[in-house]
Amino acid sequence: MTKEILGFTEFIRLVLDAIEAPNVPINAIHLKSGYKAELFLLRSGDIFRQNALNRRRLVNLGPQLERVYVHAPEDLILNKIQYYSLSHQPKHVRDIASILGYSRNLINDDYLEEWVEALELSATWQEIQEEIALLLSGDR
Repeated sequence: MTKEILGFTEFIRLVLDAIEAPNVPINAIHLKSGYKAELFLLRSGDIFRQNALNRRRLVNLGPQLERVYVHAPEDLILNKIQYYSLSHQPKHVRDIASILGYSRNLINDDYLEEWVEALELSATWQEIQEEIALLLSGDR
């Protein structure tokens, strides 16, 4: 079942799933523009998500959506690392490679590494970096 709210479709089942699975976002699609948003529930005591919320950035996406808040690139990468650790879907590696390609000069490497360690994702981050190197070399 879907329900339109503020130009986004809301999937009730996904909301219920997100309540039970803390690292799974609720996907929302803006019907007029096709933009996809991943919405995260902020839980009490979740320092990472609170930090990401505090670091969000206001961007202008044009006349259909105008100004919206988005994750800082480091927080988006951290979310993608978490997804990859759960699913090992290659799209997350491609997404991270794309974020790094477009935002490399904006990335706070110290912040990223600090949270990779705090979230116990060091091995996964290393694996992703190796996969990205293969992608960029053309061997993949």
